[in-house]
Amino acid sequence: SASAGRSGGDRPMGEVHDDLRDAVLFRKQGEIHPGTTEAPEEAENHHQTKKQPEVLIEMFGGISAARMALFISEIPVRYHTYCDHHQPAVNVSDRWWPTKLKKVWKIQEVTKSKAAIADFVEEHVKLAKAEKLKIRWTAGFPCREMSSLNVDRKGLEAGETASFYDALEIWKVLKERCVQEEVALESIWENVQSAPESEKRKVTRALRAVDSSVELLEIDSADHSLAKRFRSYWIDFPVKMTESDTIFENRAGHKQLVAPLPMK
Repeated sequence: SASAGRSGGDRPMGEVHDDLRDAVLFRKQGEIHPGTTEAPEEAENHHQTKKQPEVLIEMFGGISAARMALFISEIPVRYHTYCDHHQPAVNVSDRWWPTKLKKVWKIQEVTKSKAAIADFVEEHVKLAKAEKLKIRWTAGFPCREMSSLNVDRKGLEAGETASFYDALEIWKVLKERCVQEEVALESIWENVQSAPESEKRKVTRALRAVDSSVELLEIDSADHSLAKRFRSYWIDFPVKMTESDTIFENRAGHKQLVAPLPMK
């Protein structure tokens, strides 16, 4: 359990994840701000780097793993929009990254009308264009009806998993406007690798109907970390390979990326 090895019983989820965040910052200590595990102020873009800042849109944001991934990659985030209605996850995200451009409780607040979608998209495109920033879209849509752990799973159209289609409606408009305004957009959709192949194909077809360049790439965190977390990622940008990276066809016939990371 999260509190194993500590006295005092169960701890709040936010406190547990603070330990994880501190561990990440300890690992990068000296590269960011020597002698501290506290993230720098928002105005400093969270670390000293010359990399171009991005506009991050986290749909189904959870504990803001996408924001942490950019942080570890030393990519600053100028504007951060976050959508999730799971309160413990919201608490963690707010504790780690308190300053956000927008917070949306449920994605249906955005998809309630075409005008609401247009307003949401326009706000982000205008900000990105004005400062020549890339928009980073991430959407790890609910997996309950996809996961093999749910013996009664009903697939992409069922339950909260069906909110994939809400995100798709926003993404369609975002794609169109980014092309029209010449704003760079890179997108990552994520779900469990154990989803039925028929359901993965539905996701792939739906995304490729908007952008034919979308590819399904599978990654198991065990290939480059101490955690086993096999996930499917649908991306619309080319993977930048290093000499140590490999892509092979796994047993399911999908491309799987192995990208070993140096553990410091």
